[in-house]
Amino acid sequence: MAMAIMDDHGAMEFESKLESAIETVARVLHTTRHPKIANQVHHRYDDKFGLASWCTNISIASQLNCLSRLGLSQDHVTILQGWVEGGSSVSLRFRAEETCDFSCEVSREVDEPNKYKEEVRSRGRMSRTFFSSKVVTTITEYIWEFKAKWELCAVRGVGEVEGDVLVLSSTACEHNIKTSTKSSPRPEAVVPAKMAEVDITWLISQLLSQDGPIPSDNEGAPSNVASKVASKVPAFTIDRASPECKTPRRNPEVENALGYFIRFRAWSQDVCSYFFNNLFNIQRAPGQNMAALSSLGTVFVPTVPLFEEGHDPTVGWTEGQGPADLAHDGTSVIATLGAPSSPNPLSAEVVGGEASVCLGSADANTFLSEEYRSMSVKLSDVAQTLPSDDSLITTSNGSVCVVLRHCMKVCAAMGESLNFIEQMLRKQLVDAIGKHVTPHDFSEYMVYHNRKLFHGDYAPRPFSYGVRRTANHSPEGTLSILSRQSSSAIAEPIMTLVSREETAATPPMTFPISAAANVTFNGERYLHAHLLHTFSGTSASTLEISAQARQFSSMMVMVGTISSAISFEPKYAAIVQNKDELTIPLELSTIPTPKEFKEAVVSISPKQQAFAKMFRSMQLASTLFGVVVVQIKPALEQILNLPPDSLTKELRLTQDLMELFIEYQIPTDLLKYDTEPAGGGGGGGGGGSSQPYRPCGEVP
Repeated sequence: MAMAIMDDHGAMEFESKLESAIETVARVLHTTRHPKIANQVHHRYDDKFGLASWCTNISIASQLNCLSRLGLSQDHVTILQGWVEGGSSVSLRFRAEETCDFSCEVSREVDEPNKYKEEVRSRGRMSRTFFSSKVVTTITEYIWEFKAKWELCAVRGVGEVEGDVLVLSSTACEHNIKTSTKSSPRPEAVVPAKMAEVDITWLISQLLSQDGPIPSDNEGAPSNVASKVASKVPAFTIDRASPECKTPRRNPEVENALGYFIRFRAWSQDVCSYFFNNLFNIQRAPGQNMAALSSLGTVFVPTVPLFEEGHDPTVGWTEGQGPADLAHDGTSVIATLGAPSSPNPLSAEVVGGEASVCLGSADANTFLSEEYRSMSVKLSDVAQTLPSDDSLITTSNGSVCVVLRHCMKVCAAMGESLNFIEQMLRKQLVDAIGKHVTPHDFSEYMVYHNRKLFHGDYAPRPFSYGVRRTANHSPEGTLSILSRQSSSAIAEPIMTLVSREETAATPPMTFPISAAANVTFNGERYLHAHLLHTFSGTSASTLEISAQARQFSSMMVMVGTISSAISFEPKYAAIVQNKDELTIPLELSTIPTPKEFKEAVVSISPKQQAFAKMFRSMQLASTLFGVVVVQIKPALEQILNLPPDSLTKELRLTQDLMELFIEYQIPTDLLKYDTEPAGGGGGGGGGGSSQPYRPCGEVP
């Protein structure tokens, strides 16, 4: 969604805006009323949902009342409701046309400001005569008649037939453009010069029919008393029973509302840009006063997230209060908030001994009345500043800009109010915990939670293992998979769910060392599962394999994938010995889930589906990551035909053998130990018996 959740700095800026709005609220409400910014009043969690519904409903009513300034009437809204109930979409369409025709040619003479004097003398009688002259320039001007016409319509569907288009207002204006050359300053005809359309189906669908009952709570439950009003009543509610409802801000209903107000704000901006950047620039003269169109500080924005303690929202409501009660200039507004019921869960319900602190419908209608009054004053100022003729910069065109710019402010205030509720909820959670929770903090909590949830034999364990021959042997080194939240953070072993299989219960596995040779190996096997935790907007922690060898110890570490139950495909390998420390970063990538894959391939050709499935099978085959650790001393003892543990204490011999195999590539057959057969030696010569090889320190 385009309106992002505000941060702490954005919340402070919004609160500063609310402070000035509260001053206006204090003037329009009774002197005994003292509403405050929502985060300054003790309230319940349900009150946040009530506030979100209240802000949305008053924004809907405000927008309808603003559109009434542009020609929308209650009869029009009734027609639009019928279109929506019939299953059709409804849009507001702004369409402008422009023409520029040659009118006439005008010539005029312009005197130069400087005059020239000339003196003439005669020789006979010494007389002098003076002559004065000036330069007169003839200027030819070409007059072009520029005409523009715009109309605002409500359209059903795409407006195929005449009955699908409902004209709300239209204006024709003109202006003479002067040029010094006979070339048109504007195109001869531009049709359309501007076309801007916004879908208002959501707005109309939120209104109750004129004689319909008014729901009284934020759950959508109907009132016990079926109240009737003459105006259109917004009926926006949040379905708290939906599994997709997370918070007062994060739920499908509010997301749809925000999406609509964002689109309407962009449409209003687009229409205003046509007037300011195109139409008005044709007539605008230096020094012309346009401040009345740009300054909207005196128009009250009714969407303010306020709470008040100790006030019954039903007080102040007059039965039958309707749109005529809100207008002071002889006109009427379209929408008001419905009459409160008793008890009213949105306003006066008592839960756990605490009454709701949300403002009531009477307060909302008071705010709408002040908005309507201040808008009337502003439009009156525009009428006194701009002419009411058929030129371009007129009261009619200026009023459209003022109303739409105010609609933009209401749309922005609605989004900021809902985001402020979410920020308020977030801040309260941070205050309760005492810190901002990071993915690392959440991982630590999951370690604590898993200790309580799992039995000790099944609880996740740190991925850090000592590499040793048996439990009676000292470790040759350690192997770990570490998680690092940032480059400066201390790396810690990840927690994994582990399944272990003994050597006797597993079949041997193989891995290739060349195209013609495979190595068969066996040993204990561990299957690990790890769950990474990330927050939206944050990067995941980096993982790395760490292998460390002790002094006079050695092991070979291979990293690759498990291609089958008996096959390991190594990608990288290294020998770690004598206090070496090997670190290998792990780059993680994601593949589509089965549901995402199924939705993606459903509309492609059968051949493309087959290729996608085969390619996905290859991806799945390489998703099982594997690490194989080979202890070098036991392997040397086996290939050199030495008894087990023969090289455990032969430190120098082990180092020499490693040098021969690694640096000089000596074949193992040349160093393999062969015992002489008992009873004689070497083709009958000599009578000595063979003595088996004994490691240093072994007693015969």
